Amino acid sequence: MAFTFLVEDGTGLTASNSYLSISDLTDYWNGRGTDYSGEADADMQSALVQATQYIDTHYRFPGYKSASTQALEWPRTNAYDKNGYYLTGLPEKIADANIANATAEAAGRILEGTDITDLVPDLDRGGGIKREKVDVIEVEYFKGASPTKTFPHIDQILMGSGVAIGVVGGASSLKVNRV
Repeated sequence: MAFTFLVEDGTGLTASNSYLSISDLTDYWNGRGTDYSGEADADMQSALVQATQYIDTHYRFPGYKSASTQALEWPRTNAYDKNGYYLTGLPEKIADANIANATAEAAGRILEGTDITDLVPDLDRGGGIKREKVDVIEVEYFKGASPTKTFPHIDQILMGSGVAIGVVGGASSLKVNRV
């Protein structure tokens, strides 16, 4: 099966697998002083696909997918941001300030060597380690500590703007008002 890299254009494509193009990714990081122009296109496409998958599977979004046939979580209908503003399709606010930035952040981590399994790791016994002792080294987690590695900057981009209403498996951090 041949791989086809397809960026969502806001219409709910049935085969899209990224919220960003390679040029969107490089523009985002160039503006922050990081140059990925030496990376192979295939590596950047792979990072973008993995990052998009992470965003779509890790966060809960307000509203509903615009069509049952669309490949990605956005565009959405009946979606409101934290200020109660209606979000339609893949609006500029979403594309520029939130979903795209979070996707670029996650893709940047992947390009820097973070394996996708670090973003969404497999957890032995659910990750709920109460205590682990090897010789004199001991690890004990606080009650409520996440069993997975967290990415607060990506969380802040999505949940701080009200585009995401929570983390999958976590409590919702936003009250959604429907008008």
